[in-house]
Amino acid sequence: MMKPHPHSLHESPFDTQSTAHDSVREDIVYVDATTTTVSCAGEGVRNGGHPRVYLPLKKDKGYVICPYCHRRFVLKD
Repeated sequence: MMKPHPHSLHESPFDTQSTAHDSVREDIVYVDATTTTVSCAGEGVRNGGHPRVYLPLKKDKGYVICPYCHRRFVLKD
Protein backbone atom coordinates (compact mmCIF):
# COMPACT_ATOMS: atom_id res chain seq x y z
CA MET A 1 0.00 0.00 0.00
CA MET A 2 1.35 3.42 -0.96
CA LYS A 3 1.81 6.02 1.73
CA PRO A 4 0.31 9.45 1.01
CA HIS A 5 2.72 12.20 0.10
CA PRO A 6 3.46 14.34 3.21
CA HIS A 7 1.91 17.42 1.60
CA SER A 8 -1.32 15.60 0.87
CA LEU A 9 -1.95 15.35 4.61
CA HIS A 10 -1.68 19.10 5.03
CA GLU A 11 -2.16 22.09 2.82
CA SER A 12 0.28 22.14 -0.07
CA PRO A 13 3.00 24.80 0.01
CA PHE A 14 2.20 25.29 -3.68
CA ASP A 15 -1.54 25.78 -3.23
CA THR A 16 -2.39 28.69 -5.50
CA GLN A 17 -5.65 29.38 -3.70
CA SER A 18 -4.08 30.17 -0.35
CA THR A 19 -2.58 33.59 0.23
CA ALA A 20 0.33 34.80 2.32
CA HIS A 21 -2.26 36.35 4.61
CA ASP A 22 -3.73 32.91 5.33
CA SER A 23 -0.41 31.47 6.47
CA VAL A 24 0.87 34.02 8.99
CA ARG A 25 0.06 35.62 12.27
CA GLU A 26 -1.30 39.11 11.89
CA ASP A 27 1.50 40.93 13.69
CA ILE A 28 1.68 44.61 14.36
CA VAL A 29 5.19 45.92 14.93
CA TYR A 30 5.58 49.36 16.48
CA VAL A 31 8.70 51.22 15.38
CA ASP A 32 10.34 54.46 16.51
CA ALA A 33 8.77 57.60 15.03
CA THR A 34 12.09 58.56 13.39
CA THR A 35 12.23 55.31 11.37
CA THR A 36 11.99 55.79 7.60
CA THR A 37 12.57 52.22 6.37
CA VAL A 38 11.78 48.80 7.84
CA SER A 39 12.78 45.35 6.66
CA CYS A 40 10.72 42.19 6.83
CA ALA A 41 11.69 38.59 6.09
CA GLY A 42 8.57 36.97 7.49
CA GLU A 43 10.05 36.00 10.84
CA GLY A 44 7.58 33.69 12.56
CA VAL A 45 5.77 32.81 9.33
CA ARG A 46 4.49 29.23 9.43
CA ASN A 47 5.93 28.32 6.02
CA GLY A 48 9.44 29.54 6.82
CA GLY A 49 9.40 33.21 5.93
CA HIS A 50 9.82 35.07 2.67
CA PRO A 51 12.50 37.07 0.85
CA ARG A 52 13.67 40.08 2.84
CA VAL A 53 12.05 43.29 1.64
CA TYR A 54 12.75 46.90 2.61
CA LEU A 55 9.66 49.03 2.97
CA PRO A 56 9.52 52.85 3.17
CA LEU A 57 7.56 54.24 6.11
CA LYS A 58 5.88 57.55 5.30
CA LYS A 59 5.04 59.78 8.25
CA ASP A 60 1.80 61.03 6.64
CA LYS A 61 0.43 57.47 6.40
CA GLY A 62 1.93 56.26 9.68
CA TYR A 63 2.28 52.59 8.72
CA VAL A 64 3.34 50.18 5.99
CA ILE A 65 2.18 46.60 5.34
CA CYS A 66 4.49 43.86 4.10
CA PRO A 67 3.21 42.63 0.71
CA TYR A 68 4.24 39.04 1.51
CA CYS A 69 3.07 38.34 5.07
CA HIS A 70 0.82 41.34 5.76
CA ARG A 71 2.76 42.29 8.89
CA ARG A 72 1.94 45.91 9.74
CA PHE A 73 4.73 48.25 10.80
CA VAL A 74 3.30 51.25 12.67
CA LEU A 75 5.08 54.43 13.73
CA LYS A 76 4.91 55.12 17.47
CA ASP A 77 3.53 58.50 18.53
